Amino acid sequence: MIIGVDFDNTIVCYDALFHRVAVERGLVPTSVAATKNSVRDTLRAAGREPEWTALQGYVYGPRMAEADPFPGVREFFRACREHGIAVCIVSHKTRHPFIGEPYDLHAAAQDWLKRQGFLSPDGAGLRPEQIFFELTKSAKLARIATCECTHFIDDLPEILNDPAFPAHTARLLFSPATTAPSVAGVSAFSTWADLQGQLINFSPAATDIADGALQPAALTRLLKLFSGESPHSLEPLTGGANNRVHRARTVSGHDYIVKQYFTPANDTRDRYLSEHSFYTFAWETARVRCIPEPLAWDETDRLAAFALIEGTRLEQATADDVTAALDFFAQLNAARTRARVDAVRPAAETCHTLTEHLATVQSRMDRLTAISGTDPIDAAARSFVSDTLLPAWQDALHHPSLLAALSDKHADSAPLPRCVSPSDFGFHNTLRRSDGSLVFFDFEYAGWDDPAKLVCDFFCQPAIPAPIDCYDNFVDRVAAALGCASSEVLAARCRLLLPIYQLKWCTIMLNEFLPAGNRRRRFAGTADLVARKTTQLAKAAAALHPPLALAS
Repeated sequence: MIIGVDFDNTIVCYDALFHRVAVERGLVPTSVAATKNSVRDTLRAAGREPEWTALQGYVYGPRMAEADPFPGVREFFRACREHGIAVCIVSHKTRHPFIGEPYDLHAAAQDWLKRQGFLSPDGAGLRPEQIFFELTKSAKLARIATCECTHFIDDLPEILNDPAFPAHTARLLFSPATTAPSVAGVSAFSTWADLQGQLINFSPAATDIADGALQPAALTRLLKLFSGESPHSLEPLTGGANNRVHRARTVSGHDYIVKQYFTPANDTRDRYLSEHSFYTFAWETARVRCIPEPLAWDETDRLAAFALIEGTRLEQATADDVTAALDFFAQLNAARTRARVDAVRPAAETCHTLTEHLATVQSRMDRLTAISGTDPIDAAARSFVSDTLLPAWQDALHHPSLLAALSDKHADSAPLPRCVSPSDFGFHNTLRRSDGSLVFFDFEYAGWDDPAKLVCDFFCQPAIPAPIDCYDNFVDRVAAALGCASSEVLAARCRLLLPIYQLKWCTIMLNEFLPAGNRRRRFAGTADLVARKTTQLAKAAAALHPPLALAS
């Protein structure tokens, strides 16, 4: 969740100040209601628009410090900080007044935020890079999109209804008036306490639905596709790193899992379509039942509903668990030649030659050289990449066995059959039912791929490591599932790629330091990104030791 908030008349309440200054200047009588709009309307009715414009510049400039925050807004921002919810301020504000003295309105607003405690670590804890004062309305709308706000709070309906307003951002109108205007597709709130209750302190037992950019109408449409029922409550679930996952309960008390997919405009990987195609093949064609049953798909809102699986996360994996994973893989690939298999998409970063594998990891290494954060942990990550990770990568690239294989065109493109791969395959995406059986989930990277990549990913996955003494049997079973007469070609490819994939997984662990990974984590609701960066850097460093050996 990323909440964007307007500034003037949303965070700052100018009513008393505008009235006081207008009376001081003899612009309105004291009998005029003590609201900004009443002062404005009085001056405009008298044909005194230039004086109203000049008054705004004076109030937003030298008198800004006297303005009050709306009741509850500081508590809202503090609650966001305590819950690890990302926030930003995005306002349309000219640098200088149109009429009168050239006061610096941006500096006055920044100073007000500091005086009111919004930049205090004990208060809202905002940093300057989370505050944007844009010179035009179009720049404001573009900034809301750039910040990837899942929600935006504004006092102006015309901003929320502008055609350029980001389509996937929930629109929230702050309207302290007794009766808020009714605007299609916009949720109105009269107090910051109401906003806090809806966005931050949402209770799973509540009868209304509010979470992230998932809107009530979209959730209702999805559930009615298969259950015919309306939603009663929604509970966000933790653990997802890229998407939002919720437990939805219908009015009759039935529970389902609802997944909301991360879909930034600049992401070439369509997680929704990839998972949809894989589940369709796995459930309907391969008849796999060790996965959650897919119940409904909504491409417009990028949502999916699944049967609820009751189970517990694995703490460690056993040899029997590896056998269950192999059975899942074998059942998938027994059906890979059947009808409708063409609907399966290529896996993420699909590779078919040694050269392609190396190019993929090289691309990840290159991205890490652009880590640019300003926190001390970002500097530590830059040092780790330049002093440890990149030298290890160069050593792996120049290993004699790999060089020999690359010089042999047959070895570079060894004839391995492609497989249907669950991708990101491992026990981190697994639940254990009460009867001990396993259920596998999360297939947004799944599709056609090189079986050597599947093997290497499976044994390099750091969250819940697969027992290494199962490695040889795993390679043999994968080869057998694909109809290979011998497992030696696959085994040879894996021996070359294992240390390459060990380094690849180090780069994956450092995704938090890159803008794209950061955005996915914020979308998924990951709290305290600095703490997560610290954890991931430590994991990446530990993953290099001991290094996995190349073939001699």
